[in-house]
Amino acid sequence: MSIDYYFRPLALNDLTGMMQIEREVFELPWSAGQMKDSLLAAHCQTWGVFSELSGDLIGFGILSVVLEEVELLTLEIGKKFQRRNYGEKLLNFLMDKAREARAEKFFLEVPESNSPALELYFKTGFLKIGRRENYYSKAAGELKEAAILMLKNL
Repeated sequence: MSIDYYFRPLALNDLTGMMQIEREVFELPWSAGQMKDSLLAAHCQTWGVFSELSGDLIGFGILSVVLEEVELLTLEIGKKFQRRNYGEKLLNFLMDKAREARAEKFFLEVPESNSPALELYFKTGFLKIGRRENYYSKAAGELKEAAILMLKNL
């Protein structure tokens, strides 16, 4: 089987592609300033998965690494690449990067309505460790939904 993708760290020149995915995936996307701050933050690692054929950015993930803990700030796959296993490939890659950084715990939070993400996280060994009420806004002016807190011991 041939591999049709590759990973590389993202930089400021990738910001446009990142924001394109961010805006198509989320109703309330991060701002370009927030995304840029994550790219430049010393404690963050930002990795992209790219199409080997076209060079297109398929998706990306941002890790916050602090001592022995890692938090997944976001993991996003562009709409046209979803449901092709790229989310799982990227998540496994990010967990490897967390291990390389000598992390022992990998945290994340996910909206409780995001069934595909929850399924992926449970499949890859994450455990539900809590819930934050009224954490995510579904749309401007709407009520917020709960976040499911998850952990994987590395």
